[in-house]
Amino acid sequence: MSTEAEGKKSKKAPIAQKKSEALIYCGPSLPGGMLNKYTVYQNGLPAHLEEQLKECPSIKRLFVPVSIFPEVEMKIATAGSAENVWYQEILSYIQGKRV
Repeated sequence: MSTEAEGKKSKKAPIAQKKSEALIYCGPSLPGGMLNKYTVYQNGLPAHLEEQLKECPSIKRLFVPVSIFPEVEMKIATAGSAENVWYQEILSYIQGKRV
Protein backbone atom coordinates (compact mmCIF):
# COMPACT_ATOMS: atom_id res chain seq x y z
CA MET A 1 0.00 0.00 0.00
CA SER A 2 2.79 2.43 0.78
CA THR A 3 4.44 1.48 -2.53
CA GLU A 4 1.32 2.60 -4.39
CA ALA A 5 1.29 5.91 -2.51
CA GLU A 6 4.99 6.42 -3.21
CA GLY A 7 4.41 5.62 -6.89
CA LYS A 8 1.71 8.28 -7.12
CA LYS A 9 3.93 10.76 -5.31
CA SER A 10 6.87 10.17 -7.65
CA LYS A 11 4.68 10.71 -10.71
CA LYS A 12 3.65 14.14 -9.46
CA ALA A 13 7.06 15.23 -8.18
CA PRO A 14 8.66 16.14 -11.55
CA ILE A 15 5.80 18.51 -12.37
CA ALA A 16 5.96 20.24 -9.00
CA GLN A 17 9.76 20.49 -9.05
CA LYS A 18 10.09 21.45 -12.69
CA LYS A 19 11.72 24.85 -13.03
CA SER A 20 9.81 27.22 -15.22
CA GLU A 21 11.50 27.80 -18.52
CA ALA A 22 12.73 31.27 -19.37
CA LEU A 23 10.25 33.30 -21.40
CA ILE A 24 11.09 35.66 -24.23
CA TYR A 25 8.82 38.50 -25.27
CA CYS A 26 8.48 38.57 -29.05
CA GLY A 27 5.89 41.30 -29.44
CA PRO A 28 6.58 44.94 -30.28
CA SER A 29 8.30 47.08 -27.65
CA LEU A 30 6.04 49.14 -25.41
CA PRO A 31 6.72 52.88 -25.12
CA GLY A 32 8.99 54.27 -22.43
CA GLY A 33 11.11 51.14 -22.11
CA MET A 34 8.31 49.42 -20.20
CA LEU A 35 8.79 46.23 -22.22
CA ASN A 36 11.32 45.61 -24.96
CA LYS A 37 11.09 43.10 -27.76
CA TYR A 38 13.27 40.00 -27.29
CA THR A 39 13.75 40.50 -23.55
CA VAL A 40 14.16 37.21 -21.66
CA TYR A 41 12.51 36.75 -18.25
CA GLN A 42 13.57 33.99 -15.87
CA ASN A 43 10.87 34.05 -13.18
CA GLY A 44 7.57 34.50 -14.96
CA LEU A 45 6.01 37.68 -16.25
CA PRO A 46 7.19 41.05 -14.97
CA ALA A 47 4.93 42.43 -12.23
CA HIS A 48 5.14 46.02 -13.49
CA LEU A 49 3.09 45.03 -16.57
CA GLU A 50 -0.05 43.98 -14.70
CA GLU A 51 -2.18 46.83 -16.05
CA GLN A 52 -0.96 46.42 -19.63
CA LEU A 53 -1.58 42.67 -19.55
CA LYS A 54 -5.19 43.31 -18.48
CA GLU A 55 -5.75 46.01 -21.10
CA CYS A 56 -4.14 44.03 -23.92
CA PRO A 57 -4.14 40.24 -23.32
CA SER A 58 -2.18 39.70 -26.54
CA ILE A 59 0.94 40.99 -24.78
CA LYS A 60 0.84 37.99 -22.46
CA ARG A 61 0.36 35.62 -25.40
CA LEU A 62 3.65 36.70 -26.94
CA PHE A 63 5.70 35.75 -23.88
CA VAL A 64 6.83 32.33 -25.06
CA PRO A 65 9.29 29.69 -23.85
CA VAL A 66 12.72 30.31 -25.34
CA SER A 67 12.66 26.76 -26.75
CA ILE A 68 9.85 27.62 -29.20
CA PHE A 69 10.95 31.17 -29.99
CA PRO A 70 12.07 30.49 -33.61
CA GLU A 71 8.76 28.82 -34.41
CA VAL A 72 6.75 31.70 -32.93
CA GLU A 73 8.83 34.26 -34.85
CA MET A 74 7.98 32.47 -38.10
CA LYS A 75 4.29 32.49 -37.18
CA ILE A 76 4.39 36.22 -36.36
CA ALA A 77 5.70 36.82 -39.89
CA THR A 78 2.86 34.73 -41.38
CA ALA A 79 -0.17 36.89 -42.18
CA GLY A 80 -3.36 35.53 -40.66
CA SER A 81 -1.70 33.36 -38.02
CA ALA A 82 -2.84 33.81 -34.42
CA GLU A 83 0.61 35.11 -33.50
CA ASN A 84 0.48 37.68 -36.31
CA VAL A 85 -2.97 38.84 -35.15
CA TRP A 86 -1.71 39.19 -31.55
CA TYR A 87 1.28 41.22 -32.75
CA GLN A 88 -1.04 43.54 -34.71
CA GLU A 89 -3.33 43.90 -31.68
CA ILE A 90 -0.37 45.01 -29.57
CA LEU A 91 0.61 47.57 -32.22
CA SER A 92 -2.96 48.91 -32.14
CA TYR A 93 -2.84 49.04 -28.33
CA ILE A 94 0.42 51.02 -28.48
CA GLN A 95 -1.16 53.48 -30.92
CA GLY A 96 -4.00 54.05 -28.47
CA LYS A 97 -6.65 52.08 -30.31
CA ARG A 98 -8.95 49.76 -28.39
CA VAL A 99 -8.05 46.09 -28.66
